[in-house]
Amino acid sequence: MLDLLIVLAFVAYAIGAGLRARSRASRNLQEYFLAGKDVPGWKAGLSMAATQFAADTPLLVTGLVATAGVFALWRLWIYGLAFLLMAFVFAVGWRRSGVLTDAELTEVRY
Repeated sequence: MLDLLIVLAFVAYAIGAGLRARSRASRNLQEYFLAGKDVPGWKAGLSMAATQFAADTPLLVTGLVATAGVFALWRLWIYGLAFLLMAFVFAVGWRRSGVLTDAELTEVRY
């Protein structure tokens, strides 16, 4: 019973957060895509990190350790460092170009 209550509370919270964000995000495209350039860096970083994890991540980690040893996990750490470096290097040009999506950036670039 407690499990069901926890799941229902999470679903209610998720729906409430979505409804609360819907009115703000529907104002214009900048609000929808960029949250009005109002998101603190730590929230944007958590969002970027969360997109890198999926249901297959534990399988990948287990497979890497089983086949190549713990040393192979450095491969995962280098991805994190590369994404961080990419964010610092490309964010300036992205912001300067005035585009909202990566498709628009490709259109401007090419």
